[in-house]
Amino acid sequence: MTHLRRQSGFTLVEVVIAVALIGIMAAAIGPVAIRQFNRAREDATLTEMELIRIGLQDYFDDIGAFPAEGTGLAALISDTGDANWRGPYLEYTSDNPIQAITTDAFGNPYIYDLNPSTTPADATDLLVASTGVNRIQQLGDDGTWTLADVSQFDDLIMLVSNASSNRAKRAETEKELLALSLATKRYYYNNGTFPGNLADLAPGYIDPGVGGNAFSDGWTKGYLSSISGGGTPLYTIWSGGENLSDDGGNGDDIKLEIDSSTLAQGEAGQEWDWTVEGNYSLFLVTTAQAALDANPGLALHGKKQELKEYLNALGLSNIFEHDDWGKKLQINSDNRQVYSSGPDGKKDTWDDNIYTGTP
Repeated sequence: MTHLRRQSGFTLVEVVIAVALIGIMAAAIGPVAIRQFNRAREDATLTEMELIRIGLQDYFDDIGAFPAEGTGLAALISDTGDANWRGPYLEYTSDNPIQAITTDAFGNPYIYDLNPSTTPADATDLLVASTGVNRIQQLGDDGTWTLADVSQFDDLIMLVSNASSNRAKRAETEKELLALSLATKRYYYNNGTFPGNLADLAPGYIDPGVGGNAFSDGWTKGYLSSISGGGTPLYTIWSGGENLSDDGGNGDDIKLEIDSSTLAQGEAGQEWDWTVEGNYSLFLVTTAQAALDANPGLALHGKKQELKEYLNALGLSNIFEHDDWGKKLQINSDNRQVYSSGPDGKKDTWDDNIYTGTP
C-alpha cells in the first residue's frame, strides 16, 4: 500500500489569514504605540523646558537681563563674554550641547521670543515654545501669542517672567537698606560724622553677615554710598537695582538718604555699645523722653499713641519712629512716658518694654 505524505508548511489560505491578522493587530496597536511615543517626547520636552526656565532665571540673576534674541538659549551654554556670565547654566552630555538645548524632543528648534506681543498684553517678559507633535507653529503665527488658546493646540508654551523674583529681591534690598541706615545713624551719633565706607559700620554697628553679605543687595551686588553737601552733609546708600547697573541712585536704583540735620548727636565722649540689643531703643527712648519732659505744655490726646505724631512739636527727627525691632515708639499719656514695646512687640507686656523711670 502506498502512503501519501503531507508536505510541511502553510497553505496559501493560511498565509493570507496570518497576514490579515497581522494587519488587524498593527492597525489596532500602531496608533496606540505612536500616541505613547509622542506623549513620551512631549513629556521630555516639558521637562527640558522647565530646566531651561531655571537656567534662564539664573542667567538673569547674574547678567540682569535675559539673553538677546540673536543669541537665544545658546547663551545658557556658551560664554557670551559678559563679565557677569557664570555659566554654563545647564549641563548636557551631548557632543553638541548648543544643538541639544535649542532643540526639542521632536527634533525641532525652540522658538525664543523676548518681550513678545501677547494677548492679554504684557503677560510675560520672555516666551519659549515648542511646535509639538505636528511640528507646525499654531500659536503666535500672526506675531501675537494668544495665550487663552494654549489648550486648543499642541504647541508647548513656557512663559518666563522675572517680576516675582525681582519683587522678592527688591523687598530684601529695602530691608537691608533700612538696617544699614540705622547702623549709619548710630555711627553718626557716636562719631559726629558719616562713615567713609559702609564697611566701617562692621562689626561695631552692624553684623557683616556671612562673607560680608550685609553689604550686598538682593542681586548679590555691593551697596554704594556717597556723602554730599557741606556743613550739613547728606549720606546716600543705594543699590544698582534689577538691571545691576549703577545709575548714581537714579533709574531703577533703590536708594535711601540720611540728612545729618535731622540726626541727634551724642554728648562729647559718650559711647553706646550698639552691638547690645536694645541699646539703640534705649537711646531713642531716653532722648525722646527728655524732649517731652522739656515740653510740659504739649497736649497729648490719647492714652496710648505713637510718638511719631509729636516728632515735629518735640523737634525730633524721623529716626525716633522705630525701635530695634522695627516697632513704633509709644507714649503713655497718663504718665507722659515714652517707651518701646521691646523684643516681643507687644506694648501691653511691660516685662520687656524699654523706658526710663517707672511704668
